[in-house]
Amino acid sequence: VKFRLKHDILANGNFYVFGGVSDWRLNSSNKMEYNYDEGQYEAMLFVKQGYYNYHYAFLEDGKTIADETVAEGNHFETRNEYSVLVYHRATGSRVDQLIGYQKFQYR
Repeated sequence: VKFRLKHDILANGNFYVFGGVSDWRLNSSNKMEYNYDEGQYEAMLFVKQGYYNYHYAFLEDGKTIADETVAEGNHFETRNEYSVLVYHRATGSRVDQLIGYQKFQYR
């Protein structure tokens, strides 16, 4: 699989394809290289067929913990809206009845 990350070049570290697809490790096999012609970071990983989670992590030179917010952003102040629906099925019944509903926001 060819991974591409459209991002300006950063001279003080490297981007990695990070997550379940790389066994949560930062090493040369999932390190991304900058393609100057395309203006993006690229990596080619051989993966078996299946479902994999991943994101792009930036490891600054001299550090051991990657920063995932450089490419992915930080959404800790995002306001989320939830809808809770409560259903009940009486004994012997074939239908569910909506008996409660609540909508709320959480930040």
